[in-house]
Amino acid sequence: MDATAQVLFYLIFTYVCFTWFVWRKRNKLEPMICMVSGMTLGMMVGLIAGLVLGVLFKGELAYSTMLSIAIGTFSGLIFGIPLSILTMIEGALAGLMAGMMGAMLGEMVPYEQVEPLLFLFIMLYTFCIMLLTRQIAISTDEKGHPQKRFGLQHPLVGAMLLIGVFLWFQSFPVSSHPPRQEAKQSVELVASDYFYHPQQIVLKKGEEVKVTYHNQGKLEHVVEIVSKGNIVVVPDADSSAHVHMHDAKSTGELHLYAQPGESVSYMIRATAEGVYPFYCTIPGHKEKGMVGSLIVK
Repeated sequence: MDATAQVLFYLIFTYVCFTWFVWRKRNKLEPMICMVSGMTLGMMVGLIAGLVLGVLFKGELAYSTMLSIAIGTFSGLIFGIPLSILTMIEGALAGLMAGMMGAMLGEMVPYEQVEPLLFLFIMLYTFCIMLLTRQIAISTDEKGHPQKRFGLQHPLVGAMLLIGVFLWFQSFPVSSHPPRQEAKQSVELVASDYFYHPQQIVLKKGEEVKVTYHNQGKLEHVVEIVSKGNIVVVPDADSSAHVHMHDAKSTGELHLYAQPGESVSYMIRATAEGVYPFYCTIPGHKEKGMVGSLIVK
């Protein structure tokens, strides 16, 4: 199980456990505790899910934001269903706002800073859950009922969990590189009808990269890279691409083409850093969203 899957599993597992714990004691809880719990849960789930999705779908902010908002909103909403209408509303709104902020963070934060930020959110989430669990356990204990030596309200239980989460998080590497289409030996670009996936590709200056272009749409699609002459095609025996270099010296553009259902590949090398936009030259396709960018670092 990779790092992302472990984080999501932990998020879901703790959400289910805490929700079940609160639902069992709902008849003894004060309304304020219910609302605070709903807001906290919705906000932290939305924030962590948003950060993870923002990194996974970097370059597609609208998509990652919608997914994060949905996860944050539904987590707060579902938690509050058996508690109260106010808890449902507070939890849903907190999850909505946190999901939006988390996706924006995932989009903007450099890859090398994702690991410490995710660690901070996971520890804060765990601390909040344990603090609320302890408060709920103390407030719902009946007088005269024998106290457990190491019940949920005992401070050592929370401290041990935080230490355990710290050690667990340090045991697996969280990648500091883009999860998709970063500087490496090969990348893939998929064209469907009126959009590219991914919309952002990152390369290293001077590195030869094999690019595979898939046209999965029902229409013809072209990729024209405004390379300013700084991205060149490297001769390769396995290359199957239709690469048109006509007028390349005067226009500085690289023209790539594939028939519907066709996949082609080619080797390229970037000779200068910068951001180079690409788009479909078929009339009307660019205006409908077939645009992207090639980032050379």
